[in-house]
Amino acid sequence: MSKITKPLHIACNQQVLEQNNQFHLIVSATMGVRLSSGEALLEFDFYKEAFDHIGANPMPDIAMPKPQAEYLVSGNFYAPNGAELTAGEVKVSFSDKTKQLYIFGDREWQGGIPSQPQPFSTMPLDYSLAFGGNDYPNNPDGKGFNDGVLPNIEDPSQLLTSNTSKILPAGLGPTHPTWPQRMQYQGTYDERYVEKYYPGYPEDFDWHFFMTSAQDQWFDGYFKGDESFTLHNLHPENAKISGTLPGYRVRCFYDETTNSASKFNELSLNLDTVWFFPETDLALLIWRGGVSVSDDDASAITDIVCAYEDENTSRTPEDYKIALDKRRNSNDALLNNFNTSDLIPAGAKCAMELLQEKIFQGASSSPFSDNLEAKTETVNKLVQEKLQECEKQFEQKLEGLDESKIAEQQNIKELLRKPVEFKPDAEQEEFNRQLEALMPGITSGDMKKISLKEFSFDKIDKIMALIDKFRDKKLAGALDNIEKANRIIEQRLEEERKDSTELTNEQSESVTALLARIKSPEEVTEVAMPRMNLGEIKEAFNQINPQLNEQMQQLQNMKAMGASSEETELAEKMVSDVISQKDGQLDASLIEAEDEFKELYILSAHTLPRCLSPHKLTLEDVTENLLDRLKKNKSVSNKDWACIDLSNKKLDGVDFSGCYLEQVVFSGASLVGCNFNGAVLSRAIFDGADLSCSSFESTNLGAISAIGAKFNGSRFINAVLSNSNVSNSSFESCVFDDVQVLDITISGANFSHSKMPLMKFIKADFNDVSFSNTEMPQSIFLQCEIMSSSFSSAQLQGCIWSNTNIKNCVFDNAEMKSNCFTATEDEDIVLEGNSFESCNLESANFQSMCMPKTNFKNAILTNANLSSVEVVGGNFEGISAKQAMFRKALLTHGNFDNANIIEGSMNKAHLSGASFYKANLYAVDFLRSTMGGTDFSGANLDNTILRDWQPS
Repeated sequence: MSKITKPLHIACNQQVLEQNNQFHLIVSATMGVRLSSGEALLEFDFYKEAFDHIGANPMPDIAMPKPQAEYLVSGNFYAPNGAELTAGEVKVSFSDKTKQLYIFGDREWQGGIPSQPQPFSTMPLDYSLAFGGNDYPNNPDGKGFNDGVLPNIEDPSQLLTSNTSKILPAGLGPTHPTWPQRMQYQGTYDERYVEKYYPGYPEDFDWHFFMTSAQDQWFDGYFKGDESFTLHNLHPENAKISGTLPGYRVRCFYDETTNSASKFNELSLNLDTVWFFPETDLALLIWRGGVSVSDDDASAITDIVCAYEDENTSRTPEDYKIALDKRRNSNDALLNNFNTSDLIPAGAKCAMELLQEKIFQGASSSPFSDNLEAKTETVNKLVQEKLQECEKQFEQKLEGLDESKIAEQQNIKELLRKPVEFKPDAEQEEFNRQLEALMPGITSGDMKKISLKEFSFDKIDKIMALIDKFRDKKLAGALDNIEKANRIIEQRLEEERKDSTELTNEQSESVTALLARIKSPEEVTEVAMPRMNLGEIKEAFNQINPQLNEQMQQLQNMKAMGASSEETELAEKMVSDVISQKDGQLDASLIEAEDEFKELYILSAHTLPRCLSPHKLTLEDVTENLLDRLKKNKSVSNKDWACIDLSNKKLDGVDFSGCYLEQVVFSGASLVGCNFNGAVLSRAIFDGADLSCSSFESTNLGAISAIGAKFNGSRFINAVLSNSNVSNSSFESCVFDDVQVLDITISGANFSHSKMPLMKFIKADFNDVSFSNTEMPQSIFLQCEIMSSSFSSAQLQGCIWSNTNIKNCVFDNAEMKSNCFTATEDEDIVLEGNSFESCNLESANFQSMCMPKTNFKNAILTNANLSSVEVVGGNFEGISAKQAMFRKALLTHGNFDNANIIEGSMNKAHLSGASFYKANLYAVDFLRSTMGGTDFSGANLDNTILRDWQPS
């Protein structure tokens, strides 16, 4: 179908309707507006509100043409002021029509007379409460027909007068398409229809079938969009809602390609439906239009543009052609969907602006910003006090001086009072100016002031390029200043060498080396290992504690003045109390802070580059310390062992939980049954190590090298394995739960018999990997490369394979029910040479996938979607594919021998050279398929539709 360009204020649908062997492309455009203001809402907002209030059995308005306009109302009756009533009235006035409904409390027949209604204050306007019941075709879900009760909703002009009377159901919402009120328009479906009109609508089909409301809600012609309305008793607080529709009009254009020529045409749309949702202050406005096309795919129409205008906006077709071309040449999702000012009225807010308002709506200042403002106010107050103090001291200094000289000093006082004027940085100002041109308001420091109306991903790239250019320019200037400073230092150093005998050669060489490092700062790559040293923090805290320092000073003063021992003892006790109190509070705070630090660090440790050792001791001493503690059976958990070498050590069963183990070398070590829960192992080396039956819960294993390692029987719970290389490693019979595996290298790895539900592989490369007999339900493979790997007998229910190349892989006997294989239009994705033999692919989706040389022998493909697939020479022998879809599929030279495709569809499929020997093709739709040399010998072709097939 055609690609649709539209603002997010419009929901647009397209559908090809076939009637009397003619095809019509029907385009439907829906807008949601506020009844109170006429404001246009975004698609996801108005649809959510509508479906929240549409009732228990929603009947959405389908994209089919209506020969005249109608209105609908969904909601509830509300008694005025919430009072309890036994009966009430709903009244709707729209344009020149008025409709009333009587609303009653529950009643029943008592001796042929209706009982008194039960009190109520609200009542759903649902056809289940209107006249009807079992065996009453006009409303089987209603009440009042042979059930001893009366309906709650009635038409004042047709009230139920006896328990044997029959009336039409009263309501304001959509009626069911199977009711006689609508079925009378469906046309004739007989043998002639099957021969001449199938699968479209028959010649006598009446498009009034698509009118969903009761006939007293139909209008001659179509709406203008500025009609007035009044709604009574349909809102819990507002007994009367009145207003006028905002006068919007939706315009639609389509690009049609015929004989290699493209033509941009306007498709006239009619506002045929207004659907009120009074309780949520919403109306849906639905426009529709159609154009004749040559086939059931409308393949000649490549693009559709929908936009809306108001009474003050009128654009030309050329304007909309420019809008389409701009988006055709861009993959920028922000431009194409959110910044659509060229598709909405002038002055209206685009989706990006509305979303920005929604984000900041009701947002209050944060504790951080409140604290920052308080600090700023305090500093400003302090500065003013200091200035006033300086001015006072200055005036005191002037006392006694010659008055003629005092006048000459007044400019100093004015200088004190004058705000400091900072000389602007010309480069910074130009940088800010360019930023503002790209994103107005970005330099204000206030997110609410940033204008995102014309923002796009392209502008993000421009902003980053601008920042890089500014940074490089400033860096070049800084390095130039460093070079100048170096020359001065070198000159003075040379002078010092000549004039001083105290500067040794060693000192001179040290200074020279330091200067060299300053000149080449990029050579320093390693950074300090992140740590939180509680002892140092506590010591520093005590040194700067003002209350403790003050009391200590008071104690010293008292002793210096010869205070009594009782007084000094009291003072010492005060100091001791303060220390104890502060120490307790500080210890608790620091422990909490350390826990928070580690929680965050475990999530991100693998993103850091290689770091320097955090130890004050040598790594040899740290290693010796660990081994000594193990020898003495002392705990090594919750300690820092980072950067040490434990290669080839036998460390089975060691509890490393909570340890810092970054960059530790475990190559060739035996670590069977170890506990690494809560440990940080980022950038560690496990090449050739044996970690079987170990536990990695809440562990960071990111950026590790574990080539050829064994993890058999281990548990990975809430762990990080991103950026790691585990090639040729064995993870047989492991448990994975909530594990991060971004950008992981796993070629040659073995995950057979493991449990790995809900995995998310993103941009991972799989080559010769085994997932045989592995449980991986509902996993996601996004932008992966999977080659020569095995998923045989795996549990893969509900998996998604998006933009993922899969070649020469084996899925034989796997459970793959409801799997989805997808690829975006601009991605060259191929599933080639794969085997799905005896695989359960029920309800799987392969639509539009390129799948050469695929083997589906004996696979279950019931209800599967293989529409538009390319499986040239594919093997479908013996498949079970009841009601499977092969519509428009390229299946030339395929083998379908002994296949069961009962009630399936091969509509418009390419079947040249294919074999259906002894296949069950009962009721299969081959309509408009392409055949040539196709073998149907021995096949069951009962009720099969082979009409209008084409020779190849």
